[in-house]
This record gives sequence, structure tokens and C-alpha cells, in this order.
Amino acid sequence: MNRYNLSLTLGLVLTTLCVDAETKKHGDFAYNEFVYIPIEKIIRLKLGEETFERIESSFGKKIYAETIYGDYTLPIKIEGNYYPVDRIVSYFGTLSNKSEKDDGKNIIRKIQTDERQTVSLFFYRNQLIDFSVYQEVRIGPKGKNIVLGKNATKDVLEKHRKRKGHIGWLWPEAYCDGKYYYTKSGQLEKLKEDYWVAHAEPCAWESPDFENELKKDGYYERKKEMDSGDFSYLKKVQAKAKKWVEVPGT
Repeated sequence: MNRYNLSLTLGLVLTTLCVDAETKKHGDFAYNEFVYIPIEKIIRLKLGEETFERIESSFGKKIYAETIYGDYTLPIKIEGNYYPVDRIVSYFGTLSNKSEKDDGKNIIRKIQTDERQTVSLFFYRNQLIDFSVYQEVRIGPKGKNIVLGKNATKDVLEKHRKRKGHIGWLWPEAYCDGKYYYTKSGQLEKLKEDYWVAHAEPCAWESPDFENELKKDGYYERKKEMDSGDFSYLKKVQAKAKKWVEVPGT
């Protein structure tokens, strides 16, 4: 083997090792960048057909938070079936009302947050497999009352009723999905942070029968198909699913 071929071979080996290492990385990241995603962009999302890069080109790069599960693949339930997730990305933003008042001596400027919205995106092998929208709106005199907004997806409405409003501003299963990652990665001390303590609840994956439930559901067969790039089952099921009780803007 000549020197050129040897260098080329070594380069390919190193590239492969780097790619493998990249796919196994995991972590929990808080970027705390804010952007309000218009509902028109969210409605256009197609499950099983959108890559992260394609969504990022539409939503932008101002990500609020992200969890990369790496080898700790998370099983999540969508429309009655379990699917694998290896990355969750959240976009968070607010809409505010600005006002000015002149009392004769000073100009009083006031900013009140009227809406708060989180769009959480669930990926497996870089393909979008689900999304969830939490939106709250201030209403009434001086915005003292807070209700869910029309952009909130069905999963948020159902969890909101179940927990009587106590679900936080991420996605409905954020606590359990976060606990899964922290448990698998040996970082359970993070669950002592105030946000997680406030939203603690029993998790399905903690049940002794959870593994049997995954097997009966066909989760591992479905995961194997998706590992090979076949997302057809997801597309077929999600084509019939409704993310909203009533699609916003219609």
C-alpha cells in the first residue's frame, strides 16, 4: 500500500470513529434564548418527514433547551404506541404588550407579558417524530387570570386537566422524560432543582412491568424499522392523528 492510500485509509477510519463518537454524545443543555414561533410554522410540521436542520431553517437557532439522549434512548408514547426518542429540542418565547402613560411629571413605561409559549420537538435519528405546544395567555383586568391559549396541543390540554394546571411550561411529560435521562446518565442530583421538585410525579417507565409493556406494544420491532430508516408506520398513524382539538387559525 503506498503512502497516499495509507493516509486515505487512516483518514476514513478516523472520520468513522469521529462520526460514531458524535452520535453517542449525550447531554442536557439550557441555552435560554427566546423566540416566539408563529403557529403557522408549527401547523406545517410533518412527522417522520422533517429533519432537525430543516426545522431549524424555519424556526431559527434561538433554542431554549435541549436534551440529547445518546445511547439512553427514551421510549415515549404517541397515540397509544411507544416510539424511540434520542433528542428533544424546545423553543420558548413570549409576546408582550407595551404601554406608556404621562402623569404630568413622568412618563411611565410598562411591559406586560401577554403570552408565553413553548414548542417542544421530539427526534429520532434526526427525524421529527412528535411535537407539543404549551401556550398560556393572560386575560381579564390587568392580565391577572392565566389560561391555556388556542395554540396548546391536545396532550397539554389533557395533562393540564389531569394535574389541575400544575404542569410547568415545557411539554406534559417533561419531568418523567428528564428523570429518565438523569437516571440513565447518573445525574439524579439534578432532580433536586426547584423546577423538577415542583413537578414531580410517578413515571410509567419506573413500573416493573414497563419492559413487558414495550415488548407487547411492538416497540422494539418499531425501533428496528426506524433504525433502518423506515418511518412508514409513524407516518401512517400520525396522518390520522389530530394535534389540536381545533386547529388554530381555522
